[in-house]
Amino acid sequence: MLSVYNSSCFYATVRPPLESALNTGQVTPERFRIGDMELDTGTVSVYRKATEIELPKLSFDLLLCLTRHAPNVVDTDTLMQEVWGEVVVGEETVKQRIKLLRKALGDSSETPKYIASVRGRGYRLIAAVEPLTELTPVSQPTRKRYRLAIVAAIAVTILVVAGLMNRLERSDEQAVTEPVDKSAVRRIAVLPFENFSGNEEDDYLAEGITEDIISALAQIEGLKVIARTSSMRYKNSGLRVSDIARELMVGTVIEGSVQRFGDDLKVTVQLIDALSEEHYWAKAYNISLAKLPEMQLGVASSVAASLEATLSKAVIKALQRGSTEVSAAYDAYLKGRAYYRRWNRQDNETALAFYQQAIELDPDFALAHAGIANGYALRASRYGVGEEWAEKAIQQADLALSINPVLPEAYKALGIVSFDAGHYQKALGYSLKALELNPAFDEALFNIAEIYQLQGRWDEAVRYQMRDSERAFGAEQLAVYLRNMQFNDEADQLQARVSAEVPISIFTDGSLSLRYLLAGDFEQARVLSERMRVSFPESVFSWQRSAEIERMAGNWEAAQEYAEKAVDLSGNFQTFPKLMLADMLLRRGDKQAATSLMDDSERANLETFNNGHEAWFYPWNMAFIQALRGNKQEAFDWYEQAVDAGRRRYEWDEFEPAFDSLRDEPRFQAALEKQRRQREDMRARVAVMLKNWDGIQK
Repeated sequence: MLSVYNSSCFYATVRPPLESALNTGQVTPERFRIGDMELDTGTVSVYRKATEIELPKLSFDLLLCLTRHAPNVVDTDTLMQEVWGEVVVGEETVKQRIKLLRKALGDSSETPKYIASVRGRGYRLIAAVEPLTELTPVSQPTRKRYRLAIVAAIAVTILVVAGLMNRLERSDEQAVTEPVDKSAVRRIAVLPFENFSGNEEDDYLAEGITEDIISALAQIEGLKVIARTSSMRYKNSGLRVSDIARELMVGTVIEGSVQRFGDDLKVTVQLIDALSEEHYWAKAYNISLAKLPEMQLGVASSVAASLEATLSKAVIKALQRGSTEVSAAYDAYLKGRAYYRRWNRQDNETALAFYQQAIELDPDFALAHAGIANGYALRASRYGVGEEWAEKAIQQADLALSINPVLPEAYKALGIVSFDAGHYQKALGYSLKALELNPAFDEALFNIAEIYQLQGRWDEAVRYQMRDSERAFGAEQLAVYLRNMQFNDEADQLQARVSAEVPISIFTDGSLSLRYLLAGDFEQARVLSERMRVSFPESVFSWQRSAEIERMAGNWEAAQEYAEKAVDLSGNFQTFPKLMLADMLLRRGDKQAATSLMDDSERANLETFNNGHEAWFYPWNMAFIQALRGNKQEAFDWYEQAVDAGRRRYEWDEFEPAFDSLRDEPRFQAALEKQRRQREDMRARVAVMLKNWDGIQK
């Protein structure tokens, strides 16, 4: 297999021919007792007390090799030659296969029962090995597998003679001669690379390599690449490749490792058939940090060739642009990206410092400029450092795009800035462009879904969030979107799937409490809102939800207490707690205090709305204020604008106390009916999506 780079730093191989411990020309099968197990090459099986231990082909062959040499030590070179044959693999591949074999046997490297490591030399079986000459009865399942293997071998021979077989896939149980399902094979997951440097501080390097290979593969036409966050949850999982592939519904897997020696790296990469756990190829790269982008492009090219996919010249050119040849700059960039993804203000500042260091080392490093743009965007939008950082984010993104016009990270930063300014359609355009350039860009998927949700296009929000639902947080967000559309059973199933990873969440509790509130089950809604207040006492939303529940239940005194707490926490950022408080003050006869709150809220809402903010809640707030003031026609005008901007929560507005004076009016009823029809249409489309989607039970 040729790489696009003519380099001696790696070794490329082709996929091995089908081999097995089952030798159709063998007269007497070999049988061994290994401690409490029995191995039989005739039936290709391993049993412990009449219970078969399922082993993939490579694991079986590895155990057989160790058994034949027992009790002697088998060095790594011998294992590679006898187990992998013509396939060139490295020591890390052998280590990983030993690890898988130990797991299947219930063995441990710390307290080995079967396989012991001999430092600097290799491995040996420490369990007693005894050759067996008597044939024992074969269980029915084993007979069946043996017959299948014989039939498959005959079928292979016939196909080879006829010249009809182009490729052969082997499962754990039998040789498969049917054509490969290319759609399944071309669904690929990149598992987290392992850090073999002996220093946890280098974890960012392994994570960075994983992410960049995902990004490169995502641009190959014809491949479906699982998003980074979906794959990263399998870090140190100990699961077999085939089990992970089954959960992610992929046919091909990439795994690897990185070992650091100063600015030099040893990186191993393996492309694996997920069903049989056999290798298409394995490569070892000895490179500098600065050559990582080149290596990643080489991996993408080899994967494309192996899976008969297309890596266009335009994509190759795009992947080559905007990187750096300065090792220290690339190292600083990877560190910055790792800190950025921790999603808190302090780590965002650390990320920016690393990105700036990368720029100082290489001023033309486009990815680092894009990193700064994203850090600045979060300063302005999420961490409240100052609106001036939005403009600086735009400058950095533009600079990155001047170096590399097809850099998805830069478009994502522009999307964040536009979203924070309320320019949702513009933000959507930038985010869709980022996703077009990197179809596995999970952050872009999440942002696109959120924009669609706020625009009132709930079905599109579900469509995109489905693509980011393998990770726990993405599945949780999808459950919220489905619950909004009253797909409660599906939402509950998704939530149950991720409950271990997300046991308590303000998003889930907020969504469920709203569900019970709208159903009139105030007691259950209170239970959830109380948990929100206890778990997230500094969140305005926790106290706001409690105020909403008591207000809808008619408990005005408690509602006012919660609303006042929400106002105290919100400062000038939240309007609705102030509006609820104004409503309650009016009902208690304190018109002056209520008017003051309404005046402040009206000024803030009008200023934001007139600056072009596209969110539905600003005109909705204005409708609320005008309804409290008794200005019905103005309230209708604003409410209709809110519906046009994306308001879809008609069931709330049917019972909103501030709209009591509007509720029976034809204009208000027409606006409610418009939302009902829109929701019904969207729900029908989502029902079709769910019918054709198998992600709920993953």
